[in-house]
Amino acid sequence: HTQGQGQGQGQVAYVPQQAWIQNATIQNNILFGQPMQGLKYSETLHSCALEPDLEILPGGDQTEIGEKGINLSGGQKQRVSLARAVYQEADVYLLDDPLSAVDSHVGKHIFEKVIGPEGMIRNKTRILVTHGINYLPQCDQIVVMNGGRISEIGSYGELIDADGAFAEFIRVYSGVGEEDGEDAPSVSEYTEYCEENLNLEQSDSHGALDPSVFSDDPETRSRRRAHGQHLEKKRVSKSELKRQLSRQMSSEVGEKKASAEHTDKSTLIKQEKVETGSVHMSVLFAYVRACTYPLSLLTILFYLLTNGASLASNFWLADWSNSNTPENRNQTVTACDSLNSLAQRSGCYLGVYGALGIIQSFLILFAAFSLALSAIFASRTLHNSMLKNILRSPMSFFDTTPLGRILNRFSKDTYIIDEVIPRSLRSFIFTFLSVMATLIVIVVTTPPFLVIIVPLLILYAIIQRFYVATSRQLKRLESTTRSPIYSHFQESVMGVSSIRAYRVQQRFVLQSEEQVDYNQLAYYPSICSNRWLAIRLEFMGNLIILFAALFVVIQRNYQEEIKIRINAGLVGLSISYALQVSHVSFC
Repeated sequence: HTQGQGQGQGQVAYVPQQAWIQNATIQNNILFGQPMQGLKYSETLHSCALEPDLEILPGGDQTEIGEKGINLSGGQKQRVSLARAVYQEADVYLLDDPLSAVDSHVGKHIFEKVIGPEGMIRNKTRILVTHGINYLPQCDQIVVMNGGRISEIGSYGELIDADGAFAEFIRVYSGVGEEDGEDAPSVSEYTEYCEENLNLEQSDSHGALDPSVFSDDPETRSRRRAHGQHLEKKRVSKSELKRQLSRQMSSEVGEKKASAEHTDKSTLIKQEKVETGSVHMSVLFAYVRACTYPLSLLTILFYLLTNGASLASNFWLADWSNSNTPENRNQTVTACDSLNSLAQRSGCYLGVYGALGIIQSFLILFAAFSLALSAIFASRTLHNSMLKNILRSPMSFFDTTPLGRILNRFSKDTYIIDEVIPRSLRSFIFTFLSVMATLIVIVVTTPPFLVIIVPLLILYAIIQRFYVATSRQLKRLESTTRSPIYSHFQESVMGVSSIRAYRVQQRFVLQSEEQVDYNQLAYYPSICSNRWLAIRLEFMGNLIILFAALFVVIQRNYQEEIKIRINAGLVGLSISYALQVSHVSFC
């Protein structure tokens, strides 16, 4: 556990040990928000040894890099990260072992051209964390860490002359002067040894290797990396290097052939496809199949029976209210009317009404259970199928598909299948059956209302055709514009240390807000379209109420002419059902 405070002045550039790469082009990763300056940009590419890589990549520096730099090697990612820091022209450079992921000859080139005394950032403050001793003689100041604490500070010569833990580490690591029982070498001997090791790792810009690499002289043995342990000595064989060069040339030829066949290779991440037009019936049948056919039929059946029980109880209540009117008191409409006393008739009506209510409550329970089970089966089936396809997808799929898009499918889209679709399905069934029951009651009460149904259906079809096409496309756009929000947030979390080091937090916050704003461009009109539909359905509901009441009045005044007797109980039922339409039409 470390505590303390640090103070600094000027701009800071940070190169982490695990390179953080954005899902953007190589050029944008290097510029990192800075304006393009051709000369400085070219010098940065050369110094960071990126020019050979850009020749291999199909789009050069315009090649899009996948999330986490998935289409780059570890060394390429590290060099892009280093180039980003160099291009910033910061005052302080924090370099967390940036040469560990690159080849030795590339590391030599980068140290000379970037970090070293003759490098691009030679006039800047450079704090380099490294385990490579070959670079130490060219460092101004060396801080030795042991157990999380500073054990020694000084120049290379001062630490060697002090003959402390650092000097002992150098002797053990290099192995110089141990095997023959020699005394500890002097500072000049150590410096000469390190410089010779560095020269052995150098290669020219055309990939030709120094012949001394193939020497069997003991001094040319490769350095062992030390992390508090002694690693085995390794030799570089000529045949192995030839095989590596052969593989590299084959890779370059393959890349060029692929580039010739596919002209659009520079774009790695494809734009998420937005469907257009109506939802295919195959999609609906796929959901019904996921719900299982028996449960789907049971759900529809229970909702039909529930609505039928509700309709029957309301008709029974209307007959009960009609039985107490003076003109119907001596008539037998139902079995309860044949009973002698008022109390018996009332008890009979109440018993039947209560029984219908109990039946309706059980049917509602069964309908809710069947719909819930159907939704669970559908959600589990579709989720497992999607997960199975993701796990069996080739690696190229993950190269071209952002993780935010996959996360969107498993989060928001799965939530829609889990909760939104069952709730919408329930509202659709309930609303459809309620409207049909309302029309049946009104037509039974006032048959002339049939004349109005056809114009109302035509008006409803026009509204539905306009609304559904608009709302469906807005929902699709809202879903596709949500994926970049997840991708950007995940990318920002992964690179939070670099973002804070470069002090560009506000820029990333603004980028996240822009992604959300872009998503709202589709979400807000979707809400507005719902309100647009609600106003028009409310208007249609008011028309139904108007004509239902109007025909009741006309039928009441002209009973003799139209030969239709009006029923007070059914009139009340008709008007009450008509009043419900304005509340259920846009649930």
